[in-house]
Amino acid sequence: ASDVYKRQLTLRPIGHIRTGKNVKFQAGHQPDESLAEDNRLELASDARLSLALADLAGFERVWLVWWFHQNPNWRPQVIPPRGPQRRRGVFATRSPHRPCPLGLTPVLLRRVDADKRVLHLGPCDLVDGTPVLDLKPYVPAYDSFPSARAGWIDEVDAAEAAPPPFAVVLAPLAEAQAAWLREGWG
Repeated sequence: ASDVYKRQLTLRPIGHIRTGKNVKFQAGHQPDESLAEDNRLELASDARLSLALADLAGFERVWLVWWFHQNPNWRPQVIPPRGPQRRRGVFATRSPHRPCPLGLTPVLLRRVDADKRVLHLGPCDLVDGTPVLDLKPYVPAYDSFPSARAGWIDEVDAAEAAPPPFAVVLAPLAEAQAAWLREGWG
């Protein structure tokens, strides 16, 4: 089994994303659709890719399969950006530091310009120049499972939604002093 792990694959990008985000800290952890962001996927100069875009314009979203090209190393355990500062197995996170640095992002598909081999996309979490290996249409009937369990993330969400395990009660004198400060000093 270890020999299979060591084998190499050769993948050729179908194109590169143009986002204007030059460093990973500008890209965020997930696409933020509240931002008015316009990004482009510029496909390689292979005429067959223009034909491959046929019928894609009717979809509202696409999945981008891409390469974390700025992450040369991986870690078996990482500390996710949310929840308690605790190490978790990389396969239970969306960390970019993976043994096979593949990324998967759903994005809004705004327009397809097949003649120029360009897809106009909404907000995304990729840095400029990221190699895109494939794209697939987002099909809500197959790609959305809102009631699926999310492991440790469900635990973090429940802890954040729970009432605090303690209460702060001010003594009557402290209440009076706070009221005096509010009234006199705002």
